[in-house]
Amino acid sequence: MIASPSGTAELCARVRARLLAERAPAAAHWDGELSASALSTALAALALHLAGVPGRARAGLVAGAVRWLCATQAGDGSWGDTVASRGNLSTTAVVWAALGAEGLA
Repeated sequence: MIASPSGTAELCARVRARLLAERAPAAAHWDGELSASALSTALAALALHLAGVPGRARAGLVAGAVRWLCATQAGDGSWGDTVASRGNLSTTAVVWAALGAEGLA
């Protein structure tokens, strides 16, 4: 059954209220930490390339990503979704694409 627009709006309002209630009260933010991720790092670098960010500006932004990706490559040459993950083909392919877009693969 498909929800009505008013039912969807009501559900969104309830979810939003619960999420906002979970914030740390004094700082008005959520506590948490993201894992370091080869997948997100490579996608960000690739997005800068595909968006047409000029070479010099992109080089500055991407240099740190490239260093980090090279430092976190697994011994078998692959990358996992996070530094704690086993290497997998899909993440490795995205990293290769990002490095290749920068002329490094």
